[in-house]
Amino acid sequence: MNGNSQFYKDLFKKFEQNLNGHSDQAVHQIRKEAINRFSQSGFPTTRDEEWKYTDIAPLTKTDFGFSDSSAAAGMAVDDYLIDGLPAYCLVFVNGIFQSGISSVIEAPDNFQILPLREYLKKNDGQPGNELARYMPSEWDVFTALNTAFLDNGVVIYVPKNIVVDKPVQIIHINQGRSNNLTTPRNLVVAEQGAAIKIIETFEGQGDQAYFTNSVNEIVVKSNADVEHFKIQNENRAAYHISSTYVHQQRDSRYFSHNFAFGGRLVRNNINATLDGEGIRCVLNGMYIGSDQQHIDNHTQIDHAKPHCESDELYKGILDDKARGVFNGKIFVRKDAQKTNAIQNNNAILLSEDANIDTKPQLEIFADDVRCTHGATIGQLDEDAYFYLRSRGIDKQQARQLLIFAFASDVIDRIDITPIREKLSQQLAEKLHTIRPD
Repeated sequence: MNGNSQFYKDLFKKFEQNLNGHSDQAVHQIRKEAINRFSQSGFPTTRDEEWKYTDIAPLTKTDFGFSDSSAAAGMAVDDYLIDGLPAYCLVFVNGIFQSGISSVIEAPDNFQILPLREYLKKNDGQPGNELARYMPSEWDVFTALNTAFLDNGVVIYVPKNIVVDKPVQIIHINQGRSNNLTTPRNLVVAEQGAAIKIIETFEGQGDQAYFTNSVNEIVVKSNADVEHFKIQNENRAAYHISSTYVHQQRDSRYFSHNFAFGGRLVRNNINATLDGEGIRCVLNGMYIGSDQQHIDNHTQIDHAKPHCESDELYKGILDDKARGVFNGKIFVRKDAQKTNAIQNNNAILLSEDANIDTKPQLEIFADDVRCTHGATIGQLDEDAYFYLRSRGIDKQQARQLLIFAFASDVIDRIDITPIREKLSQQLAEKLHTIRPD
């Protein structure tokens, strides 16, 4: 084992002791299997191909532990809601569900929203057919670590042909407690013909280091629609590792909108399996880094069946000594004829010290397909910059206008006006920190 793997083994023993008699539940066997997998592999290093450009050594040198549940007393969440957007709202503070400031109780009877802990309690610790079912057989080490501490998160179940009337917003607030660990685990199941929109927001207060290690499992059954927004705006000392596993069935649609604004070291993994004909999968993403931020996006779309399409667009803006990583993989299996896959990653470097490693990958084993990928890395358009300056616009505003135009097509892909306006506002706030030259 490397890093502080032994610390997390010891932490698991303490976690196990605090389960208050629930350590004999069926789900605990999944936890024990996960900690064993984690113990066997330990944390990755830059010698591992999937982590070649992301050094997590600073994370492994710190021991992160769990907080208590008293931190949310008197907390108001209005600042974390999206103006003008009614939503079912679940709030987690320092990783722990806060029923007093959540509105989940308003959910109608025709679909289920339950905190994971309550879901397991109601089902006597039975994890259900979907939990941990569609993850790869070789779990990512951070997924294994999350699963070992599986306790807090959300279960959303949408029955057949139910269209949920408003989005579900899951708000994660970390109060910046030093060395705090949170392990959110969400399971979303949309049955045949169902539709739901989910918004995850991660907010961090203070300037202390903490570690968010989240996992989403999303099952989109035949002819169902799931739209998933993830907005990460944690503090500049935070470590954020996120893994999302999507399993799509025939004629389903999944849309992902992934925005990374905060954090010291950020890794977003999205793995989508298109396991039926007529599927559409769309992955949109934007990341903005400055100072010495490190933001890594790894995506994988597995075209397992014919007549499917995927569309991926990620854009990055990096300033100062920030570093970005993009690794996008598209697999087209032998029987996946008539596949249509598009992937693009574009990045702007605003300083000579900013850096990005981009690696688009296509692995195609079918012959009747249309697959394209592209990656561009550059600086702001000097001609457009000169044009704006010649019209009396100062340096700072000219750069902001050009950067906003570069990023706007990702935001413009969002149909929900309040979310689009919220992201435009956050982007504008970030651009105010951009140096004039």
